[in-house]
Amino acid sequence: MESKIKKFPLQILVTILAITVLVNPVVAWNDCPLNLTNDPYPGECNKYTDTDKDGICDLSQPPPEERTAAQEKGESNIIPSDIKVEEIKEYPTSRPSALERYNVIELLLVSLSIVAISELLVRIRKNTKRAVRFSMNVILLITSAFSAIFGLLVLFVEPEVIREYSLIFWHVEFSIVATVIGVYHILKRYKYFIKYMF
Repeated sequence: MESKIKKFPLQILVTILAITVLVNPVVAWNDCPLNLTNDPYPGECNKYTDTDKDGICDLSQPPPEERTAAQEKGESNIIPSDIKVEEIKEYPTSRPSALERYNVIELLLVSLSIVAISELLVRIRKNTKRAVRFSMNVILLITSAFSAIFGLLVLFVEPEVIREYSLIFWHVEFSIVATVIGVYHILKRYKYFIKYMF
C-alpha cells in the first residue's frame, strides 16, 4: 500500500506530460497563440501556417473572405508595408526547420564540451569534484533562469516587443543549453531521484 502511494504522484506527472506532448490544440484563422497580427514569414512560433501562400501566418490574420471584404472597403492594410507583393508567391506554406532558425548544433557542441571538460577534470583531479559540480549548477541556474524570463516576457509583453527583441529566439537558445546541462545533471543523480520516486 505504501509503495502505491509513493508511485501515484509519478504516474500523474507522466500522464500530464504525455497529454501535453501528444495533444495538438486546434488552431484557426485569426487565432494566434502570441496574439500577433500579420506575422510575416518565417513566423514567430512553430505553429506558423500559410495555406494561401501570402507570406503571412494564417493564425495572425482573418480568413481570406474577410480580408477581401476589408480591402474592398479600404478598412485595413492586410499586407505589412515591409513585404513586397511581388515576393509573396515565393513564400512556402511552413516555416524553416529548427536547425535553420536556431543555433542548435553550435549550442549542443558547446554544452557537450562543457560536460566533457567537467567530467575530465573530475577524473584527473578528484579534489575538483565539488568545484565542478558547483560550476555546472551555476550554469544550469543561469540558463534556466534566462529561459524562464524570456518565456514569461513572451506571455506578457506586446507583440511588437517580441519581434523587436527576438524574445522567442533567446528563449529557445538558453533552453537548449539548459536542457543539455539538465539531462547531464539528472544522469549524474538518477539514483537519488529513483530512490525518492519509487
